[in-house]
Amino acid sequence: MPPKNLFEALIKDVADEYASDIVLYIGPIDRPFDDAFIRRVKERKNRDNVILILTTNGGDPHAAYRMARCLQEQYETVAGSEGIGAPSQQKAKGKFRLFVDTRCKSAGTILAAGANILMLSDFGELGPIDVQLRKSDEVGERSSVLTPRHAMESLQTLALHHFEHAFKELRFSEELSFTTKLAAEVAKGMAVGLFEPIYGQIDPMRVGEYDRAMRIASEYATRLGKANLKDGALRRLVEGYPAHGFVIDKKEARELFNEVEEPSKKLITLGEITREWWNPDFLAANEPFIVYLTTPDITNEEGGNTDETIQNPGGNEPTGGETDSAPVAEAAGEGI
Repeated sequence: MPPKNLFEALIKDVADEYASDIVLYIGPIDRPFDDAFIRRVKERKNRDNVILILTTNGGDPHAAYRMARCLQEQYETVAGSEGIGAPSQQKAKGKFRLFVDTRCKSAGTILAAGANILMLSDFGELGPIDVQLRKSDEVGERSSVLTPRHAMESLQTLALHHFEHAFKELRFSEELSFTTKLAAEVAKGMAVGLFEPIYGQIDPMRVGEYDRAMRIASEYATRLGKANLKDGALRRLVEGYPAHGFVIDKKEARELFNEVEEPSKKLITLGEITREWWNPDFLAANEPFIVYLTTPDITNEEGGNTDETIQNPGGNEPTGGETDSAPVAEAAGEGI
């Protein structure tokens, strides 16, 4: 593990380079952790700008919206805002940058829509806005809200294909020579008889629930991303990808967002260190790891939602001996 003073020096260099506070969030975006995040932002805001280093597999769209709005309002990153509850016509004062070093999926993408500037490392990836709902008949399992829509579209395509194939065979067969009306009626009966039992298994209330969940996520992203999302980007994020885990890399992110920057070498180094120290313990955990890295004496900062400090980040020292401190020493400058 790099010495304490090297880690703190790197944080200071990045904070000074961007004139920003730096917040680290690793884990699920969910309630009540959004409250913990908001409290921490309100208590520890120190500069005009903020960098959020976000690593998440997704979570709750309501929580993502509240977290993004908190950063927008506390740092006054949206024109016409002087803080919570005080709208004005003033220009935005701060910048909200979101840095993705590994995964930022679904609800994380909603949160990313609220940033003024998006930054991704070569390891970073966004994901589609794909809300996951709990399965009513399974414990601890979730399903994509896009699944029913894709199922309905597939069934519609198959039913139409089956009808067309049957109609053509009946109408234009030299042996049968059905009239157009009779061929259509028989083909319809065959299609209905084949697909009616399948459609009968669809719960319209569940489909409506899925559709509502997706509309909620879309509305949140619309409100947050008015400045940074390109025209048509939201629809593409909601409907244009086939799977929850689909990778949206840096190149494709530039097709969706107006402001996508290359992170500095020092910020990349900071992302690599936080990834190695904390991602293994917190990315798939039940609770997120939330730390204001620009807090004075960061190694005594309380991490996540517990009373544990981060004097030994992640609980384990990275392997590799002296090689682990090399990127920190290089990024932090000579004599450190």
